[in-house]
Amino acid sequence: MRNFVIKSDGNGDFPTWLTRQSDYINAKLLAASVAETETVPANAGKVFFSCTGNYYVNTRGTAAIPGDTTDGSASDLNPVGYVVSPGESISVIAPSACTLTMAYYR
Repeated sequence: MRNFVIKSDGNGDFPTWLTRQSDYINAKLLAASVAETETVPANAGKVFFSCTGNYYVNTRGTAAIPGDTTDGSASDLNPVGYVVSPGESISVIAPSACTLTMAYYR
């Protein structure tokens, strides 16, 4: 699995929006309102999400499309990515059918 590295450009800046493509990318075809679980692969330490629609993620339980939630248990809407551990479960759900990709890095 590739390390997530941000290299400086010619101006000495570190463009955080640019990196090499991951060599470990999974995809989920999400049906509307159906939660799916992804298991973080060995050697992964970071995951970056990209999706064709809105999606919710929960690493503490099963993802749900939230209504009013005032106890801190709501799923996260459209996160860019997370720090993760191998074997950890990531639950995802979308209100409409869409495709979600998960790019993993060390």
